[in-house]
Amino acid sequence: MAAQPPAPEIQALIERAGRARAALGESLDSIQDKFHPKSLMAGSVRSHPGRWIAGAAATGLLTSRLLFRRRPKALPVKKSHPMLFFILRTISNVVAPAVKIWLFSQIKDYLARRAQGATKPFPY
Repeated sequence: MAAQPPAPEIQALIERAGRARAALGESLDSIQDKFHPKSLMAGSVRSHPGRWIAGAAATGLLTSRLLFRRRPKALPVKKSHPMLFFILRTISNVVAPAVKIWLFSQIKDYLARRAQGATKPFPY
């Protein structure tokens, strides 16, 4: 059995839908081109070149002032109580590894309890 050709009304509707689809595609393409960031930037630069040049110059000047400014010379710092700082540094060097080990064990226990589904916080 051969397929019957569609009725002329249906054929006209199919052609009309095709033309509408093509027109919508063209309008969508033109809208995308119009509102694309690159197009917007180029249009803005073309319409206000003086503002863009002034903005670029101001940005360059501000950046160079911030990055390459002369810093005032630091005043000499007097070391007071060097023995006290030596003792504190030595104590912190001795205590820090123990604190680190204790803290990691607490975190490990906490995560293990959470993995088991316990909802209780730390036992203390």
